[in-house]
Amino acid sequence: MAVESELPTGSEPPKIDTVLLRRETETWTEAQRALLPDGVRDTDAHTILIEFKYSESLTLDALRQAVGYEYFYRTGHDLTQAEVKMFVLSAKTPQADRLAALGYAVTELPGVYRSNNIYVTHITLLVLNDLRNEPHNALVKAFASRAKEKAKAFQLLRRFWRLSAELLLMLEVLQAIWSLPEGATMNEVLTPERVMEIGEEWKRIFLKNLSPEDLDAYLNPEYKRALLTAGREEGREEGREEGEFALYKTLERILQRQLGAVPATVSAALRQCTLAELNDLVNPALDAASWTEFLAALPHQP
Repeated sequence: MAVESELPTGSEPPKIDTVLLRRETETWTEAQRALLPDGVRDTDAHTILIEFKYSESLTLDALRQAVGYEYFYRTGHDLTQAEVKMFVLSAKTPQADRLAALGYAVTELPGVYRSNNIYVTHITLLVLNDLRNEPHNALVKAFASRAKEKAKAFQLLRRFWRLSAELLLMLEVLQAIWSLPEGATMNEVLTPERVMEIGEEWKRIFLKNLSPEDLDAYLNPEYKRALLTAGREEGREEGREEGEFALYKTLERILQRQLGAVPATVSAALRQCTLAELNDLVNPALDAASWTEFLAALPHQP
């Protein structure tokens, strides 16, 4: 029999998988508050820990994990509970009975939940589908599970936020490939690097199939000349076919997740579309609540 006074929890020191926001000003400035969602922007704590749940709903284990993250970070940095605030962001809307069992009830702000359970009273829950459609909530609502909430968030991001081209590209790609209805599972782990890789592939296909005149609207002359002298004409037809097929398959996956099995007549109509027409159908596919809605946007009726 072995007796040990100290036992490591793992082979490596534990690390917490959260986003850390640390305020270095006395209070949140208006510029800072404009970037923070409801609940987070209202706290007095100067250190914010945020755990995001996208593919799984709220569970007891998820809350236990959040409690552990908050405790070990706070005690490890010699901070008081008033100085640290923990938030759990849930892309999916938890069932009412699950919320009740955990003591969570909505506050005066839609989507912001707090619990009366002594063990998790300091863990605030944000349900992204329920947050208000306000510019300061748009960045997190872009990751909500419901396609319509995503679409509203993207409209706000384009209108009110000044995003870098790289970040906007990453979010646009995510909107296309991460538009899952509630209850759907995520099969691919989408790291930021993988998302940007997909975005670059789409961008190359798009640029490859533009006419020289259209390139003038997007590229500076030096870059345009480089593309034109790199054998662009030789691969134009092949690139167009690759782009059409990739977008066709993407639209089919989105429609299947949004509306169910894709009818053969709709697939046939999609195959008749050009690359530009397929690209124009991405947002209608993301927003459609019924086949009737999507069929109204199809340029080639089945």
